[in-house]
Formats: sequence, structure tokens, C-alpha cells
Amino acid sequence: MSINLNITYQQRPKKITISKASTINQLVSESLTLFKIDSSSNNGRLLHNDKVLDGSLPIRLTNLLNNSKLVLQSEPKSASSKFDINVKFMSDQGSSVKKCSSDLSLLELVKEFNGDVTKPSNMRVLNLSIQSDKYASTSLVSIVGNVNNVVIRFAYENEKQEVEKQQQEAIRLHIEQGKLRKQKEEEQARLQEESERQQQHQNRQHVHIPVNETKSEVQDGVDKTEAENQEPKPVLNDGDVHPTVKDDVEAEPHNAYVYKEDDIKETPQLFVPSKAPQQPLYDNPDEDYEMTLHQAKAYQNAIRNSAKRKQKDKVTALPSKYQIRLKFPDATILQINFIEKVDQVKFGNLVRKIDDLLLPEFINIYNLKQGYPPFNTIDMSYANNNEFLHNLPDFQQERIVLIWELQKHDLNVKGPFVKNTAGLSVKQSEDLPERVLERHRGELPDDEHKKKNSSGITNQGNSEKDDGKKDKKSRVPKWLKMK
Repeated sequence: MSINLNITYQQRPKKITISKASTINQLVSESLTLFKIDSSSNNGRLLHNDKVLDGSLPIRLTNLLNNSKLVLQSEPKSASSKFDINVKFMSDQGSSVKKCSSDLSLLELVKEFNGDVTKPSNMRVLNLSIQSDKYASTSLVSIVGNVNNVVIRFAYENEKQEVEKQQQEAIRLHIEQGKLRKQKEEEQARLQEESERQQQHQNRQHVHIPVNETKSEVQDGVDKTEAENQEPKPVLNDGDVHPTVKDDVEAEPHNAYVYKEDDIKETPQLFVPSKAPQQPLYDNPDEDYEMTLHQAKAYQNAIRNSAKRKQKDKVTALPSKYQIRLKFPDATILQINFIEKVDQVKFGNLVRKIDDLLLPEFINIYNLKQGYPPFNTIDMSYANNNEFLHNLPDFQQERIVLIWELQKHDLNVKGPFVKNTAGLSVKQSEDLPERVLERHRGELPDDEHKKKNSSGITNQGNSEKDDGKKDKKSRVPKWLKMK
């Protein structure tokens, strides 16, 4: 967002348009250029309502409004006006610290730290982002003002675009592979369902005996030996036939969803937000929430008794594996797994794995917090690096959720935070196991149906007697079932 300001120098007014993210020092530099004043031999300052503006402040943090009137003052530079600034220069080659003169241009500063000025690049100083085409015309002091220390982040534009391109390509390939895999699974399921349907039809023809046939008609159509070997269906006095286990199994639906978790591997996984519209989740029908007064009292007593139950002292078992998820500000989720020699994994091993996957500019400037309330910050001191994970209170479970955040919050940093390397598996967030299970929750087999199938031969006469009891006693809601 830009702002229009009226600058007056020696009774000559001129208008200037500048971004609100720019500092007052940058505004001074552009004002000197506007009035054709040599900034290399003259210092400048701006006054608003007869008060000198702080040169290090961004314009958006001042009380300047659109079309505000400012006064520019200039004076010749003296030898004593130059001073040294400790500059920490961070790039993909690492970070280094040097003492530099305040009157250096940004182009000379990049050369001072052995940067390649022929490549398009970007420099971040405080809240500012400066492109390489402005390095030569911008001095260090015009950006940072009268300070002793400053941190500068330097990155080549092509490398950043290449990283984003590789991530987008990996996502595209993963989506295509997922579509092919889904089509193959649907085709296999269709063929299996058709095969089972044909098998059921054959079994039904082989076992079925019409009720209205007499004993003599059955013996006429079937060989005597086969009739002895074949197991007839028991017949009641009124001619009804008991349903057998085979009949009950045939009534079982074949589209029940079977959930199976993928094998856990050491390869880190990055789940990125999907750009496709989110698939609808299963919604429980209204009857699942029906509850009688008797059931409510039973539920209340169960909770009350569980609170009174004394827990026996037991030794907490060490986690057999670790599945640690890190949630980033750009909604990506990084999962790091430890499978082998879990008892020897130290906190420093986890931090080292995280740093290996982060982009260089985000190393050593982040915090880790608990993923659930009260969201306590985890101690990342050097002493804690030598502690085994299973000795730390935040790592007592196999599945851990952490929040990754910058130590100094910067709303201009949008990500990505994780670099795309060969040892990283990139997936869509819709492929998270819990989201896959939630989408198929309505297809899971019913507990009552399983009990019916495992009960063996059911007696129709007894079932008719139980109908009255079933009508009087309403079933327990699914969400109320307890082991």
C-alpha cells in the first residue's frame, strides 16, 4: 500500500509516492534525489509539525496521513558523520558478521560478503524487501539509520522460484499418482464385487430348496446318494424354514470400508494444503443421537464411577516409536518419524532433523510449542539437546503434535518454510490418515451387524418373540457405546 506525501525544500513543494513499508530514511533518500541533492555528500532529515522524524521507523508506524506536509532539511556530510555498523549477513551459504561503514551502498555490501551481484536477488532488512536493481542507489545508512547492529537476509530470486517450482511439481505428480491408484482400486473392487455376486448366485442355486415341494418331488429330482449327502434345511410344523448361517452371510453388505494404516517409515512426510475443494465429511443421522432418560442416567453413573475408580500404580512403558508432527504458519504439516532405537533418540536429534529440512533463512530463529493447550514453549537450550526424548515430559506419547513459529512474528513471511529435498515425501493434507478415515466413517461396518453374523444359526421363532422386547427397549446410541 502506498502513500502520497508533500515534501517542501527551500520553499519548493513537490509530491512523492512511496510504500508504507519503507522507512523514513528511504523517504529521505528519495527526497534528496527528487530535489537533485547529492546524497553521497549531503545528509538529510524530514520534519513533520516541526518535529524530526525517526529515520529507522517504517512509514506505516508513524502518524503520517495521506497528503501530509513534510519539510526536508539537508547539510553537508562531515568525516565524523561516518560510523561503523556490525552487519550480520545471512544467505544460503551461511551467516557471517563484519564491521561495515555506514556509507556503503547495498551493492558494495553484497560484494563485501562475496555475494554474486550479477544474479537477481532480494535483500530483507528489518521489515523491508529490496530488489537487486535498487542496490546501487541505496545506501546502508538510508535503510537502518544510526544503529550499531543490523541483520540482513540475502537470497537469490531464481533459487527461491526453483524451490517453489519443485514443490508444485512434486504435488502435481502426487495428485496424478493418487488418481491412478484410486482408479485401479475402484476397478479391482468392482471386479471383486462382481465375482462375489456370481459366486453367491451359484451357491444360492445349489443350496436353495423350494418350500412348496414335497418330499417325493425332491427325491425325484435328486439322486439318492446326493440327497443323503446334501444337508436339508430344517422345516417347522407350519412350513417355515430356519435361515442358515449362509443366508445371513449373503445379506451382509460387501461395500463396508476396511481402514488400514500405511506402514510407518523413517522418510519425513510433508503434507501441503490441497487447492481442490474439500470433500464432504460423513454426518451422523439423527437417530444416532436418540437417548432415553434411563440411558442418560446410566451414562451419568458410568462417568461418576469412572471418576471414583482408583488407578493402580504402573510403570509407564517407553514409546516404541515416535510420530512427531510440526504445524507451520502456512498450514503445512511436517511429520518426522523415529522407528529404530527409539530409546537412544535425543532432543538434539529431532532439532537437527528439523534444521536439515528447513530453508536456510529460518534456521535458529524459531520456537517449538505444544500442539494443545496450554501451548507451552519447549525448552530448546543446549543442555536440553543431550536429553533423551523419553525423559522429557512433552514426549511421553508415541504421537506428538508441535507448533513451529518464528521467534519474532513477521506477517510478511508467507512461506514456504520447508525445502523440497529428495528424502522428503510430499503429500496432500487430504491424505492425512485421520481425514481419510473421517471421509469413510459412514462406510465402516456396523457393530450390531457383526454380532448378528457371528451368532451362527438364528432362530426365526425366537426372533419373533423378541420383537416385542426390541420395541419396548430403544437401542443405545452409537456414541454412547462403552467397552
